[in-house]
Amino acid sequence: MPADQRKYFLDWLRVAAFALLIVYHIGMLYVPWDFHVKSACILEWLAWPMVALNPWRLALLFFISGVACRHLLDREGPGAFLRGRITRLLPILLLGVLVLVPPQSYLELRQDNAIPPGFLSFWLGHYLVADQSFGIILPTWNHLWFVAYLLVYAALLAGLAAALPRGIERLAGWVERQDPLVPLLAVGLWFAAANVLALLFRPDTHALVDDWAAHLRWLGLFLAGILLAKSGVWNYLEARRRPLARAAVLCMAGFLALRYGLRAGLVPDVWRLPLYGTAAAIFGWTMILALCGLTKAWFDRPSPLLRYLTRAILPFYALHQTVLILLAVALFACQLPVLAEMPLLFILTLAASWVLYELAIRKNRLFGPLFGLGQRAQAQR
Repeated sequence: MPADQRKYFLDWLRVAAFALLIVYHIGMLYVPWDFHVKSACILEWLAWPMVALNPWRLALLFFISGVACRHLLDREGPGAFLRGRITRLLPILLLGVLVLVPPQSYLELRQDNAIPPGFLSFWLGHYLVADQSFGIILPTWNHLWFVAYLLVYAALLAGLAAALPRGIERLAGWVERQDPLVPLLAVGLWFAAANVLALLFRPDTHALVDDWAAHLRWLGLFLAGILLAKSGVWNYLEARRRPLARAAVLCMAGFLALRYGLRAGLVPDVWRLPLYGTAAAIFGWTMILALCGLTKAWFDRPSPLLRYLTRAILPFYALHQTVLILLAVALFACQLPVLAEMPLLFILTLAASWVLYELAIRKNRLFGPLFGLGQRAQAQR
């Protein structure tokens, strides 16, 4: 496969990762962790599959984004690349902060009885004026933090490419000349070190400016995608997909066993965070490599469905959490059995997001560009 050929398997992986994000956010309603609104029925057991997703789901997205950005940068050059990323990502981030996210904050405070009914008065009198008296940040980007981080990383990449026109190409060329195992192990070590530093010194904040440990992790994976984008690592992973898949399953089992041991007090306190961070990185990176190898073998081909889904990803991502929380609050009042409520939430969230996308976004000249679907974006990932 030519190095610059579109990697359709990564497009499929990205679509699957964003679909999994909807499932994950539904789970957040029911696990004993903080979220914007919570069900009255908390399911302790649900935390285990959620924990199994955490080490790799976001890491996969930043890694794939790095691959996509490398191809775009090489095709367009730094200036056009940056303009394209700004045109695609900045409008949806601003729309999200000002319009899409406020209902989440409103319903969160309403569930806590912290404000009286009336969204408009909350939006004008508290949210837009940055009222910080409720113990939550207003205004905020909530789930759209990923878009903000990706935009900043793209800007850094464009700046680096402009300052050192052949620097990225030369560094990537050096990486490509190595045995594929060498850069893959290096990324895994970086991932583990970033995890441990974050757990020991600076847990993720999603606030951009004070999130240095998270930047070590996410920016590191983004850069890994950039450097590996045109290398032979993809064929290497495809050829080893079966042992990688077995290793990922074993790593997951070991990671969950370690978590059980930590919760049971079987590990000395001094080792708890370093062991957990390292195990999470080993499992997360092995899972990412296994998924890349498997999808490279099975799904590396275009299709009309893939083209549709690839274009719809960003609007769905922007819409889904607000749609989900609105539906959740309505369904909670119906007091349905939780095992019926959860799949219903998934179906309704997908259906409502799709209706909004089809009727108000996909072919709309006003709202389409606000959701990253301008004419320029149609030709991009």
